[in-house]
Amino acid sequence: MSRGEPVVLCVDDDGANLELLQRTLRSRFPVIVATSGAEALELTRAHEIAVVLTDVRMPEMSGPELLRQISEVAPLARRVIVTGYPDADDLIPAINGGKLDHVVTKPWRPSELANLVGELVELYRGDSANRQLLSRLADTNSELVSKERQLREALDQRGHDLSEASQRLLEMGSRIEALSFRDDLTGLYNHRAFHDRVLEELNRAERYATPVALVMIDIDGFATFNREHGHAAGDRVLQGLAQLISETADGHRNEVASRFSGEEFALLLLESNKAAALSRAMRLRDVIANTPLFGDHRVSVSIGVAAYPDDATEGEALLMAAESAIKGAKRAGPGRVHFFDGSNRRRERRQSASITTVSMSAPEVDRFRPVHERLVEINTILQRDRAVSCLYIDLTRLRRIEQELGLAHHSQVFDRAGAELDNMRGTVLKSTDLICRTAESDAYVVILGARGSKGQDLHALAGQVQAAAENALRTVSLELMHDNPRITVGWARVLSNSMVRSERLDLSGSAAGQRGLDVHRAGPSERLR
Repeated sequence: MSRGEPVVLCVDDDGANLELLQRTLRSRFPVIVATSGAEALELTRAHEIAVVLTDVRMPEMSGPELLRQISEVAPLARRVIVTGYPDADDLIPAINGGKLDHVVTKPWRPSELANLVGELVELYRGDSANRQLLSRLADTNSELVSKERQLREALDQRGHDLSEASQRLLEMGSRIEALSFRDDLTGLYNHRAFHDRVLEELNRAERYATPVALVMIDIDGFATFNREHGHAAGDRVLQGLAQLISETADGHRNEVASRFSGEEFALLLLESNKAAALSRAMRLRDVIANTPLFGDHRVSVSIGVAAYPDDATEGEALLMAAESAIKGAKRAGPGRVHFFDGSNRRRERRQSASITTVSMSAPEVDRFRPVHERLVEINTILQRDRAVSCLYIDLTRLRRIEQELGLAHHSQVFDRAGAELDNMRGTVLKSTDLICRTAESDAYVVILGARGSKGQDLHALAGQVQAAAENALRTVSLELMHDNPRITVGWARVLSNSMVRSERLDLSGSAAGQRGLDVHRAGPSERLR
């Protein structure tokens, strides 16, 4: 009899009863017997007990107590009392406690007992099979739960890995995209991307009838700088220049910056005309000139300006116009700002004889610095001499040229007037006199230096300057406007006032208030000391 085969356990302290039970049951079931409760418990622990039949009254341990303890050792075993006293009081606790399945009274019929035990054995086998199935299901469920947890962890890890991979791909895509239109060194647009942007913005400008300006910037003497300091230093200069371009944009969102070539940069100013572009170019030129980009080393730049639709209506033509302007700036010397001559071509052909007398491929606009940029020098003169004298050369009447022929021709004539003032140095004017532009570029202001002990008549000096300027511009004015230039020269002497900061002195306004040879307050006897 194996440990795993269910058996029937018969317990009675009367050997005759045990023998009778064995004869009745052993033909159908494996049967083991015990004569005491203690022996029955040992057999229960050693075998798989399907049914227990026990007498009620036995020495040492009663039948109900035995069944109670067996229910703890073998809870699936069916428990039966075989007794001649079915109404015994000690059966009631066993029945009420659920420790008893059946009561068989003596005398019993063998066939009925055998059938009862057979049914109980089958019930045991069913319960045992169910328990085993539940155990296997529990094991399987536990295994599935474990596998589900492992799968979830694997999926979570895979999702995390995929998320990281996706993020890396996005970052790589962004870097690749940036590399496709950004310059590695400066971070600005590269040449190809800027060229595409120019075409795109010109199409938009044509559709909405808005102006666009192009500013080309070239570092003066950059090849020499590279030879003397090395390419690493040159790269630092390029990076510093790119940073200055970005920082001086003043939050202008409609500005597109590019490293156009080696040491050449480009700015596309959207919804900006040529005048605005020239102002931006000159401010940028001055900031670059005053900012060290490598140690204490400063660089200068040449700048060319062209505009749509004044100078070109197509992208390639606009780029060529700006390149032409920057070549003119290079020819004039370092630190120059030039713009392209964008006047109307038919009018230019019609008046070719007139234009050739004043036309330059790329006129310069920064030969004479504005008055507000010379305040430090003017203040020095004012503090030293306790006064400052100036001439105001009013060219407002030449504005007809701008209205009829365009900004380029007006600027050329204005430059011609400045050049004539410069030529007066050493004759009418002194080499120490400061020649400045006004902010509106419709006049010049000459800050006069000391004239020695004899001084000079300001009235007479203004007349000499007026005559010389009108004589220099008469031919051009007659050819372009069919009229004399009619230039007005005013003069003023401003005394130092400790109650007013020198920056607040309006020199040009003071001189303009004494416009003309016959309109002044100081009188012809006023001398410049």
